Amino acid sequence: MDLVLLIIIFILFFFIILSYSKSNLDFVAISLLCCFIAATITGLVKGIGIDIFIGFIEWKAIIIILSMSIITKIAQDSNLLEYLAVKLFKLSKGNRRTFFWFLCILTTFLASVISDVVVVLILAPIVIRLCHFLKIRAGTYLLGMTICINIGSMLTPFSSGENIIISTAFAELDTLYFIQFYWLFSFILLFCTI
Repeated sequence: MDLVLLIIIFILFFFIILSYSKSNLDFVAISLLCCFIAATITGLVKGIGIDIFIGFIEWKAIIIILSMSIITKIAQDSNLLEYLAVKLFKLSKGNRRTFFWFLCILTTFLASVISDVVVVLILAPIVIRLCHFLKIRAGTYLLGMTICINIGSMLTPFSSGENIIISTAFAELDTLYFIQFYWLFSFILLFCTI
């Protein structure tokens, strides 16, 4: 009976993966529906109640991810990141190297606080426009920004979804742990990268 259950769950998983490749399907709804069907079938076959399933949900991680999404949305709607990028350009007084340093440091710190994808989606078009205005190639700045965003994602336990899930699964991985063990390495890596 376990083999049949495993095959059914594998088929549902395959359907979820297939829904990602179809642009006209809502893959989030399909994923949630397939997960619910898999949990229901498993619960009925194994005799497991819903309270057991709910006990395995990482509520702390979900709450932190939702909170960070709200903060990210507020920063996005208030045009705060655009303002910071233009301000950095003015502070650099048109000096390319200084602007590159400022941009890398800004993206590192922003990626440590808000979602790395949002930092890229908001700052990349601004950097491209500024580079077009200066008549220089944007590739170097975008590459530096990308590397520094990955470095910034290591700084805090709430900087990315992966860090949130891992830090809530292991109680000792709090912000102090990240500061103690990752900050020195991250800053050395940041300045070696720049």
